[in-house]
Amino acid sequence: MTENAKIYYYHLGVRNKGRSTALNCRGYVDSIYEYKDAGYERINNFIAMPIYWARENRPETFIEPEQVKFLDLAKVEDTYDIVRRENIFKIWFREYSDTDRLYSGKYKINIILYAENAKSLSTSLYINWSGRWKAKYSDMLKELTISDKPSI
Repeated sequence: MTENAKIYYYHLGVRNKGRSTALNCRGYVDSIYEYKDAGYERINNFIAMPIYWARENRPETFIEPEQVKFLDLAKVEDTYDIVRRENIFKIWFREYSDTDRLYSGKYKINIILYAENAKSLSTSLYINWSGRWKAKYSDMLKELTISDKPSI
């Protein structure tokens, strides 16, 4: 791990716990909620989008039994937003869109996984993002946390 990173990638691992190959697996960011005073509020202008599979650069894949594959969930670049005066956390693969950017704050992301021969699965991830960039990985882990439990 480099101590002078210019970009961090965040992946979501998906394991096939079934006994047969999962066919045409797809992941989607279904909705995003931002934490406000009264709790999480849905970001209404967000449009559901597919998440691409890491190292495959496509939205569908197959997963063999007990195999793990990773979805390219998000990235944070050492790119400063001069208007907001902070770095940007980008939800993956909708370049040039304002709805794929999360500024500092707390968020809940709902993800749905589909496969041709299995029931759909859904999960929520909670993001706590300070908006501050750190080139050292151990420092960045304090600025951006992603968990399956809220940190409120």
